[in-house]
Amino acid sequence: MAVNTVVATVQALTGTVIARDADGSSRVLAVGDPVYAGDELIPLQGASVDLQAMDGGALSLGEGQQALVGEVLADSGRADNPEIPTAEEVIAALERGESLDALIAPPAAGLEGGDSEGGGFVRVARISEPVEPINYTFPENVFGRPDALGETVAVPGGETPGTVMPPGQPPAEPPVEPPPPVTANPTLVVSVSVAAGYGYADANDAAAGDVVFEVSDTLNLDGLDPALASAIVYSIVGGDTAYLEFAQDGAGNWVVVLTEAGAAAIRAGLVDDNQLNVTVEGTIELVELPDLVDTGSAFAPVPEPGGEEPPEPMPDLFASAHVVGGSDVQGTMANADSLKSTGAQSAAVSHQDGFFAIDHQSASDDPNAIEFGEALLFTLVSPIDTAVFQIEGAINGGSYHLYDADGVRIGGARELAADVNEDGFLELSGETFSYIAFQGGTTGPGGSGDRSEFSVRPVDLSVQVGEGDGAEFYPADGVEALAAESVETLDEADDFGANFLTVDTDQDIFVVAEGGQGTTDDPARFVIQGFSLESESSAAQITLGELLSSASQETIDQYLLAEPQGEDTVLHISSGGMLGTDTGGVDYAITLEGVSMDGFDSSYDFIQTLIENGHLTIDQ
Repeated sequence: MAVNTVVATVQALTGTVIARDADGSSRVLAVGDPVYAGDELIPLQGASVDLQAMDGGALSLGEGQQALVGEVLADSGRADNPEIPTAEEVIAALERGESLDALIAPPAAGLEGGDSEGGGFVRVARISEPVEPINYTFPENVFGRPDALGETVAVPGGETPGTVMPPGQPPAEPPVEPPPPVTANPTLVVSVSVAAGYGYADANDAAAGDVVFEVSDTLNLDGLDPALASAIVYSIVGGDTAYLEFAQDGAGNWVVVLTEAGAAAIRAGLVDDNQLNVTVEGTIELVELPDLVDTGSAFAPVPEPGGEEPPEPMPDLFASAHVVGGSDVQGTMANADSLKSTGAQSAAVSHQDGFFAIDHQSASDDPNAIEFGEALLFTLVSPIDTAVFQIEGAINGGSYHLYDADGVRIGGARELAADVNEDGFLELSGETFSYIAFQGGTTGPGGSGDRSEFSVRPVDLSVQVGEGDGAEFYPADGVEALAAESVETLDEADDFGANFLTVDTDQDIFVVAEGGQGTTDDPARFVIQGFSLESESSAAQITLGELLSSASQETIDQYLLAEPQGEDTVLHISSGGMLGTDTGGVDYAITLEGVSMDGFDSSYDFIQTLIENGHLTIDQ
């Protein structure tokens, strides 16, 4: 029998049919596959196959049937086969008593056989020879089972029918189940209460650091892992923010305490409605969930100041207005007592933005200027030998006069134009005086020429105008206030008296107040001499008041930046919190002369040192 001779093709197929060749190799048949001479066909459970022979014949096999295919596929019961007797021939031979051997050709294996080449196809009900179980190897999935791809094959003696993997196709990844949705509903409740033991029998007992409110929170994670929640972060978001701040008590609990300003307000009786109030916000961050935020509020009463009424403030100067003649060598200006005796004559002292002038109500004049024929007299409570006055406006022949304790003028009239520096400041030193008068004038004789229109601001001196119940008191400019005119460049600040400040004692406080800032293009600039970083030195204090009330520990670098400038340090301040790395948004610039940033890693470290040593206060 020739090998690899195609004797039939598969016409139809159900289930799985195996073809095993003479070498024992097996393959799974499909419609259209060739069948070779010598192939053994084995339909598996529930399978069937229809073959079309090359010479036109047909053969069908079903479950439990096997066949060995020869070179010539022929129906073993064909009527036109002369070697096979018909039924009539067999009956006739039996009736004649003849042996049937004569009708049947000898077997090919016998001595007489071999006249023909034998049948071309043998059909048998079963092959009796034992066959080895058919085993196949299939790719396994994550469950240790064959992948459900291809066609199902029954494996005799094996496991439940597996799956044939198409050649070259990788096993499919099992589907990944999405995690179940988070159904927890965590909650946070912040509580604020008046601290146990809080309360003052005497308002004078109030001190910075006193605990006013206790703060607590209740967190319910509703079954979530506690590791998913951050520590709570507290902040004061409402109430008396200038008087209160956060601190930790001895047990590490967060509490709300009095600031220096808060303690001072209680002692002075300046707390609105005699009660402190606060609104606290707590925030907890959760992994992959929205933050938990809650607020709590409380009120705490404070006592009114008791004891004696505070004494009336004592001014440094008493101001009075006078109408005088044009002479500065005789008459009223020659003697302070004579000047005072002239009376106001419908003139009064006017005040605007710290500057004093004469309002001559019976004349058509500028009520905020000292003009020709007007004089402003300052009477000192005690003699001094040093003083600074700022002059604003047109001097035009204006003069000033100094007097001793007896009212006698020291020297003659002095020209303001000669002694006022280019920045508008009259700086007096070396002469002790008890009175000073500023007189209006003109540039020509007899009141001709350009007339003066100027006003005067005593620097760091308090002033009282009038007496008794109608008196008006004007305090000094906050010890040394920084709310003054800005200058074009920092170099000019050294010569600009209002911006050139000196530390004299450790009681000096430099106040940066709302309203004194410049612009981002032209910030207000100041130079402070004698400042020190030492905690026990007489470095005085810079206070930003409520200017940075919106700043927090996390956002302070948006409001305040320290920058080295040679041997000095410049504090850039942005009251709107608009600071950037290029100091954009700055409306104040304060130079600490002789204070170096050497040894500090960053602006933050430098500012924290100022705060910790008590040289910088920020009300938050």
